[in-house]
Amino acid sequence: MPDDLLIFVLDTNIFIRLALGRSSYAQNIRQLWMAGHFVVASTESILDEVGRALHYPAIQRDYSLSDADIENFMQTIRPAVMLTDELYEVDTIKADASDNMFLACALESGADYLVSEDSHLREIKYYHGTQIIGFDQLEALLSA
Repeated sequence: MPDDLLIFVLDTNIFIRLALGRSSYAQNIRQLWMAGHFVVASTESILDEVGRALHYPAIQRDYSLSDADIENFMQTIRPAVMLTDELYEVDTIKADASDNMFLACALESGADYLVSEDSHLREIKYYHGTQIIGFDQLEALLSA
């Protein structure tokens, strides 16, 4: 991995936006990622949560996702992420403790950015050198 590539941690909802690819922004970001223009750091726990969320009946129904579609997405992203070892444990967010896994991944990977629309994460703004941004900011950053 080249040293000059930006490292991003994506929360579950951002992964889902990329999986659904409903907007040109999401499609463009996914293409840039798959082409190696930046690195996405993740953990097995985050990927497990993404898989579970994509299997929610409402998501499958509303976006016409089959189990095969979900499996294809997960098989596509798994080799494309830089997996961390989940050695860090973080207890920063009390209101929604499950969000702490994204902070731990950012800390362990040395991520430049954590991308989320979650208010618990966004209100932190910076976490040990990682800037917490939204999807629109990600798109603007990668378009620059």
